[in-house]
Amino acid sequence: MSLRLFFLLLFLPFLTHSQGARKKVVLAGKFIHSHPFQDRMYLLSWTDPLGMAYLDTIYLKEDDSFYLQTDKITGSVLATINYQNNKTLGPRLLLAPGDSLQLIIDMLNAKNVQVEGKSKVVNSYFPLVEKALSDPLFVQKYSKPASLAEADFEDYIHKRRQLADSIRKQLFSSTSSDAYGKDFEHLLKVENHYELIALVHDQAWYTSKAPQAMIDRLLGQEWKKELNHAANLISPRFRNFLQYMARYTYWANHHYQVSPDSIPALYRYEYALRNYTDKVQDYVLGMYLWRDIINEHASTEAFSQKMDSLQTYKQAIGDQKLLAYLDACQRTRHKELEKGQQALKNGDQAPNFSLKDAKGKVYTLADFKGKILYIDLWASWCGPCKEELPHLARLHEQYKERDVVFISIALWDRYTAWQKALLKDQPTWLQLFDATGIVGKAYGVKAIPHFILIDKQGRIVQQKAPKPSATEQIQTLLEQQTGR
Repeated sequence: MSLRLFFLLLFLPFLTHSQGARKKVVLAGKFIHSHPFQDRMYLLSWTDPLGMAYLDTIYLKEDDSFYLQTDKITGSVLATINYQNNKTLGPRLLLAPGDSLQLIIDMLNAKNVQVEGKSKVVNSYFPLVEKALSDPLFVQKYSKPASLAEADFEDYIHKRRQLADSIRKQLFSSTSSDAYGKDFEHLLKVENHYELIALVHDQAWYTSKAPQAMIDRLLGQEWKKELNHAANLISPRFRNFLQYMARYTYWANHHYQVSPDSIPALYRYEYALRNYTDKVQDYVLGMYLWRDIINEHASTEAFSQKMDSLQTYKQAIGDQKLLAYLDACQRTRHKELEKGQQALKNGDQAPNFSLKDAKGKVYTLADFKGKILYIDLWASWCGPCKEELPHLARLHEQYKERDVVFISIALWDRYTAWQKALLKDQPTWLQLFDATGIVGKAYGVKAIPHFILIDKQGRIVQQKAPKPSATEQIQTLLEQQTGR
């Protein structure tokens, strides 16, 4: 589970309180091609124009059908259906109060979702764009945009813009009378525009050109005048772009010769105060504060000092609901840090587990009594986890005959994706699947990859052990344990 999703779950009681009677949104449907390890709980998630995140829960019944009725959606939003590792099922959904949709979700192809219901037409936008971008002729010509010659890249951007504009205009020509039609159309227009801006910016960065000049040339200069338009906050991509403008500007002022780590800690806050106004400024400051709240902190004291140093920026926020949200986040984070300081420590008895391998055989911690355990917590979607595989394989070959058992446990993963990864990588050590995330909870794991070393008596040697690529460090520990 990502740290972001972890904190959304912590703040759920604060975020999902009812604010009086309002039109409900209904999502119903069925999952097809399911499997034994499939999650039974999914999250419908969205953010409002001030970046405050909301969740509602979709529970699968025994026949894999579901029904959700929620009154928490107060305006036009882009929502996603997520599961444990914050991966998304299907395309994004355009939802507004009063909507009723029926969904058929194919678990063999998470992007394949059939949509029926009131807003079926507008919800065909993302699948239609995806289909057009997947056209063989388009893919053949523009398969790797970042490596295109300058003229071809410009052509690619213009084609993408025309394609999205054409689909949007076609869909909304028949929905102009819809109460939320104009909101949806504006949302998609802004969303596409700032997606293209991000693509141009990245291309300029890769080719050592000035990003803003390239954006101006390919997409016009209107975006500079729109950065303080509160109506654009309806778009997640616009909001995301606002957050990174401070970084982009700092890089530009230093001729793109600096690393992100060199940007002064408070530069982004000062940039927001100087360049944004009203609701836009509230959003950017609120998001910066939220990110600093959920960051890793050494202790409750360090966290309190950090929050005190940011108090001036918090006081600049005018929206009282956003301030209440940030206060709730801060209180919850402080409690979580207090709890973490009392959590599992080196020398403690390792919590037990009972997990299955790909053939369904059950393994528990007790099965490895008298053995040293090096546990790898990973997921098939985790790039850094996969980077450790060659190092882990070498370590396994070196120590497998010396009472060291290597166990990889997949957390927050899809069963089918896990199986595919095993078929591809062919690891020779024990592979287990944690369908409910119980190991992550028991061992206090917040992010992966994560490695744990347990001694022959079942005690934790290091709750956060060196990774396999830190060869000397982990070998030193294993030599100490095997020599006892």
